[in-house]
Order: sequence, then C-alpha cells, then structure tokens
Amino acid sequence: MTEKRKVTVDGEDFEVEIRPGEGNWEVSIEGRTYTVEIEGLERKKQRKRSAAKTSSTTVSGIISSAIPGKIVAIMAAEGDGKDLGHMLEFKSEVQLSLDLSKNSELGFSYNHISNASLGDKNPGANSYMFNFLKNF
Repeated sequence: MTEKRKVTVDGEDFEVEIRPGEGNWEVSIEGRTYTVEIEGLERKKQRKRSAAKTSSTTVSGIISSAIPGKIVAIMAAEGDGKDLGHMLEFKSEVQLSLDLSKNSELGFSYNHISNASLGDKNPGANSYMFNFLKNF
C-alpha cells in the first residue's frame, strides 16, 4: 500500500510517497526513489480511514528519527561521486592515534584509493581525517 505524505524541509513543502515493506520502505520524492532500511519497527495496523470532509487529497504526516535534527537537503544521488576508472579499487590506509587518557584518543588517518592502473585512467582519491574518540 502506498501512502502519500506532505513533508516540509527547511520551509519548502514536498509530497512524498511511502511504500512500507517488512524491513525496507521505498520513499519517492520528486521522481527519485530511495530505499530506507527500518530497524526495530513494529508497524501498527492501520485503521480504516473515514471519508475526507474536504475535496483535497493531500494527506499530512510527520517523518521522525531517533536522532535529533532535521533534513535540510539530500545532496547526493545514485551515480554521484568520483569515477576512479575501473570497477575494482584498492584502498591503502595509515592510522595513528594517541591515548590522551583512559577514556579518550586523538587520531589522524590518511588513505588512498585507486585502481592500481588496471583501467585506462587512474585518477585515485586521497583523504585525510582527524578524529577524537571519547568512551563513556
């Protein structure tokens, strides 16, 4: 069963189609469909809706998350990203960390991803990351 919901993101209204499944839901926004994995959800049986009192077919609803915040924008789509020239890629990584105390670490990592010249082009990608870990 497909449900239509109205979602407001950063003041802009969107109509969303939701197709619930057992563990995954399909959510369609502006012609693009995304698969959303749902964990630990017990779906309540829906009550039969009474006839609408208005001629409007728009149904309003709330999308919520266990993590506080709001959706501002979905800026990546399937196929976005860097073309690294081959379907097989290799990743090399070096990580360093320093124990600051019993419950915290400060770290740095560098990694390089490339196709090891298996393809016609091999642009590669490098990333650097600083991190701080706090155990509670």
